[in-house]
Parts: sequence; structure tokens; C-alpha cells
Amino acid sequence: MSSGKEPAPGSTGSAPSIRRDAERNRQQILTTAREIFARQGLNVGLNEIARHAGVGVATVYRRFPDKEALIAAVLRDDIAALAVRTEDALRADSAWEGLTQLLHAVARSQIENRGLWETITGAGHGQELTARLRTTIGVHVRELIERAQQEGTLRAGVSIGDLLMILLMVGEVASSSEAVCPGAYHRYFDLLLESLRADASKPALPPGMSESDASLIMQSRAQGRSRPASS
Repeated sequence: MSSGKEPAPGSTGSAPSIRRDAERNRQQILTTAREIFARQGLNVGLNEIARHAGVGVATVYRRFPDKEALIAAVLRDDIAALAVRTEDALRADSAWEGLTQLLHAVARSQIENRGLWETITGAGHGQELTARLRTTIGVHVRELIERAQQEGTLRAGVSIGDLLMILLMVGEVASSSEAVCPGAYHRYFDLLLESLRADASKPALPPGMSESDASLIMQSRAQGRSRPASS
């Protein structure tokens, strides 16, 4: 493992060697941060990341000017993969199939990649990434909802706010049950998704919350605190 000490300018180390050391440190920081963010979320400090990576915190700052830059570098591939999944969903044989496959992928992130989930919900760090996700992926999800309702597979009145709340419910089940019964949340997610299927025998849905309210609730929950009650 690297000592984390990079030769200072003007030292006797050759330029190629210095560049190799710098790149090795950068990759070690990224690998470590990716593992820690996925497991613990984005609130982990740079000092802890540096310690686990075996480098000095000054080395982290030389490679990444601030924590937001490190988060962006770590999550770039994850966000790109989610964008590809969203585009694949639009090309599915039916909008229902595409929508449910995408929702399953997002639900898995709550268990497999806590940092990505916090970015999706906007829980503190990575706000620029959150805004980008909502601008690009949100547009496609709304399109999937509209197309599924037009093809008669998705219940009328279902909105993106409803989907956000369902993801939150599934996340609660997953976080509570994963240690005891790994993967059990899939069953309950499927049951919830079935309730969204269009069926003439189902009664009209009562009014739901707005997308902005649903987003605020998800953000507050992801931050580990409840939203204050309004006076």
C-alpha cells in the first residue's frame, strides 16, 4: 500500500515516477471512498477515507479539492449506469415492464449503494449530482408513467410522488429485514407494485402528495431525521 507521500516539486524523483505515484494514490482513494460511501453513506469525513486508503489527508486534498469533487468522481459511473438503465426502460417492450425494472434497480441501491441512494434522495452532500439526476432521469420516469397509463397498464392517478413513497416504504422494510432475511424486501416491493396495475374494479385513488413533498420526506428520512411538523 502506498505511504501517501508524494514527492514535492523539485525533488529528485523522476516525473514519470511522480505521476505514477500520484495516480496510484488517486485510484486508492477512489476505491476506498467507493466502498465506504456504498456501505456507510456520504457523511463519512475525508480524514476517515484517507486513513482507510493509507494516505495522508493532504494527499486526498491534492487529488480532490473538496469532498463534493470526491463524491462526484466516485459516483460518476453509478449515475451513468442508472441513466443507461433509464434509457433501457424507455426501450422496453412495454412501459409497465420498463418502469418496474427501473424501480427495482433504484430500490436495490438502498441496500447495495447507500451513497447513490442518498444522492437520489438529496440527503445533504452531492446536491449538484442530485439536481442532475432529477433533471435527466426524472423526465424519463414521467414519460414512462404517462406511457404506461396510456397503454392501460398503470393505474390512473399514479404519480412520481407515489413512486417515491413506495421506494421509501421498501427501503424501510429492507433496512429492517436485510440482516435477518436478506432480499425479503423484493416480495413486498412486488406486492406494492401489483397495487399500481390498472384494473377497472379498483376504486379511484384518494389524493396523493406532490412530488416536492415526497422528495422532502425522502430527504429527511435519508438524513436520519423526521420532517418537523408544520404549525
